[in-house]
Amino acid sequence: MGTETTFEKLTQASMLEFSLYGYNGASISKIAHAAGIQKSSLYSHFKSKDALFMHAYRCALDEELINVQNTFSDTQINRNAPGFSYCENLVERYDNTPMLKFFLQTSYLSPLHLADEINELHSAYIQRLTSEFKNTITTYTALKFDTDFYTEVYISIIDSIQIKLVYTNKELTKLRLDALMTLLKHLIGENNVSFK
Repeated sequence: MGTETTFEKLTQASMLEFSLYGYNGASISKIAHAAGIQKSSLYSHFKSKDALFMHAYRCALDEELINVQNTFSDTQINRNAPGFSYCENLVERYDNTPMLKFFLQTSYLSPLHLADEINELHSAYIQRLTSEFKNTITTYTALKFDTDFYTEVYISIIDSIQIKLVYTNKELTKLRLDALMTLLKHLIGENNVSFK
């Protein structure tokens, strides 16, 4: 954790703890210990477990929004098929990135008393993905359907991939991703492009 502030250490430690044990199983004492402080000192930074949890979720969301923007803005990455790079990136990062794991697990398995707030924040992420994908798909010519149709298909792919990551494993998720992206390519009219 190096030169991070106590606040940053708490944020990182909480994301790891919450991603491993969920909201109910996470230990505030373990989070404080991992950040190098006493449990009582944690409450000078966050008034409650809920406040810490929501702060961690907002940080994870912000980081993922940056990842969305960076992935979609890299035109070299996006040459395979629209949005494929971001999906592939999700699969590759999930197991090794506590921040992403926490973000996805919380988005799909949120504590009931925080669900409305989390759903509202997650909607901002979906809106950004929708916007980025729509901007990308508009550059394709001779589409069979309107861009809203392709965008809905893509968001459905994202949803399916993320749920598969949260509930199963990387190998099964890759199989799902390959099948869904092949379908999207077919709908776009890029039948001769292979992801393998």
